[in-house]
Amino acid sequence: MPEALPLEKLKDFVKTVPPFHLLPRKAMDELVRTLMIEYFPKGETILSPKGPPTQFLYIIRSGGVRFLMSEKEGKEGDRIYDYRDEGDFFGLISLLSGEPSPFTIVAEEDTLCYLVRKEVFKKLIGEYPDVFLYFTSGPSKGFKQFDTGSPPMDLSVRGGAGAQQVLFACRVKDVMHTNVLTCPSEETIVGVARRMTERGVGSMIVVDDIGVPVGILTDGDLRSKVLAFGKLITLPVLDVMNRPVQCVRPDAFCFEAILSMTTNRIKYLPVMDGMKLVGIISEHDLMVSQGNNPVAVIKGIQQATTVEQVVLIRKNIDLAMNVILEHGGMAKDICELITTLNDHLTRKIVALAEEAMGREGYGLPPVPYAWLALGSEGRREQTLRTDQDNALIFADHSPGGEEEARSYFLNLAEKVVSGLEQCGFPRCKGGVMAVNPKWCQPLHVWKEYFRHWILDVDYPPEEVLATFVFFDCRAIYGQYELATRIAGHILELLDEGNSFAREMAKTAILHKTPLGFFKRLVVEKSGEHKNKLNLKLNGLTPLVDAIRTLALSQKVFDTNTLDRISALVEKESLTPAEAGDLRDAFNVIMLIRVRHHVNVLRRGGIPDNYVDPDELSIIQRTMLKEAFKSIDRLQGLLELHYSIEG
Repeated sequence: MPEALPLEKLKDFVKTVPPFHLLPRKAMDELVRTLMIEYFPKGETILSPKGPPTQFLYIIRSGGVRFLMSEKEGKEGDRIYDYRDEGDFFGLISLLSGEPSPFTIVAEEDTLCYLVRKEVFKKLIGEYPDVFLYFTSGPSKGFKQFDTGSPPMDLSVRGGAGAQQVLFACRVKDVMHTNVLTCPSEETIVGVARRMTERGVGSMIVVDDIGVPVGILTDGDLRSKVLAFGKLITLPVLDVMNRPVQCVRPDAFCFEAILSMTTNRIKYLPVMDGMKLVGIISEHDLMVSQGNNPVAVIKGIQQATTVEQVVLIRKNIDLAMNVILEHGGMAKDICELITTLNDHLTRKIVALAEEAMGREGYGLPPVPYAWLALGSEGRREQTLRTDQDNALIFADHSPGGEEEARSYFLNLAEKVVSGLEQCGFPRCKGGVMAVNPKWCQPLHVWKEYFRHWILDVDYPPEEVLATFVFFDCRAIYGQYELATRIAGHILELLDEGNSFAREMAKTAILHKTPLGFFKRLVVEKSGEHKNKLNLKLNGLTPLVDAIRTLALSQKVFDTNTLDRISALVEKESLTPAEAGDLRDAFNVIMLIRVRHHVNVLRRGGIPDNYVDPDELSIIQRTMLKEAFKSIDRLQGLLELHYSIEG
């Protein structure tokens, strides 16, 4: 039978076990006073579907257990579903449901457990929201935004120091006004002015018969276009309104709205969700603060006239990340922000390179072209320091002029790659850059590349792996239609390449997560990065590669991993629960990786992807384990779907 334990022997351990470490002192004391201890020898069954519902939550003090799930009828034996070790818990499903455990849980070795009584556990989740959320969010093991090491940002802040924070992480939908004043184009100026005065607003959106904005009238227009010239008050608003209307999406960053206002010299933006008017946002709502906010960074980039000026501005992007990390933020938002800033930087570098080509006598580009972002930039998943992965595609030329065109674009590419290198983006060690003649090609050559990659499946795995980066391509400068034509070509080839997805799947499972026996974190055993985890190679890469494979097999051509996951749910290739776990996994790994980059930069070092688990909080380590387990299950799904033998 379980035995009671002395209080002093428990506190230190319980303080290391999430989410109980979040409890205040009084609650902690009450918890440890009620804990019990039980010992299970190796091989003993602790819980099973044939047994009664458990009355305890089991916390493993030492040893470990394995979860077994019975195979379907006609198959022999049980399948190992999971392992748990020190600091993990089990019995939660049975405890909450009042039903027997769906798993057979067996002691893998001699195991000592602390037991939380059912009534004590129910009281804790009833009184402490953080504990409740930990056990009921994600895969019931604690993917929580509050566990990233940053407090959640208060979006209600609108002024002072908080205003700059809103610019970084807040979306337009968080600050827009939803009660929009509208009128038809035939309404008179006097009628519009009266309604604006009654409502105390400074703008009126002019809409057509189905409610789509066709113009906007502001109080400034009334002064400058009507009163100043003594126009008749019966004048229809159609004759005075501004058009066309600049709009913004509700999920756009606030700084994007400000940038649009600044660029177009306007003070109001209607907010459109597709063809539906859902709100309006004004310059007053988004006071532009000076300093290292995204608006200042992008305006600085746009105004730069030399690469050297862009290099100086680039440092502010690193400073910008400090703000968003210190005040909370999800990985998707952080990646989008970094990518948006880096896209503006790259476009400026390309434009400056074009100008330099003109000054040096090379003239204008001989044919239309597009600068392609590949890899993490192509997926819009960049962190602060990422090697360059880019390419250049130019329109097909007459046979006699193709080499001349390639020579021009290789010269241009060298200027761009050199400029990006000066801005802190190292050259790709594998040579996947537009300066490499292989990756600076006309449209017909790129089409042949993808034909070979998709239809010729008899090339080695390392070449398959090298092609992955090109299936994440995205045009960020030039004639975007060239990239669209490539995408269409890929979709056509996928109809013919029956073996392509399986070859990608075999390669996508080559990199494994750093989880060993009992799901312990496995670190580097020697070398420069001894005792560290490679979060990119053994964390993000297996997730990204597997999702890319599933997406292409379903003809999903989104490049962003989270967008691909959402599309795979619609295609019923992933269940909503699986997708939720994978989104959580992506968020956890990316947040820890970005935070690591920022911390290394603060110390004056060069960011890498190696993280020391001992430098993470207990709950971050727990979250990483859960992330890796989700990725393991995803790779298992690939193996099963494509009949790949382990």
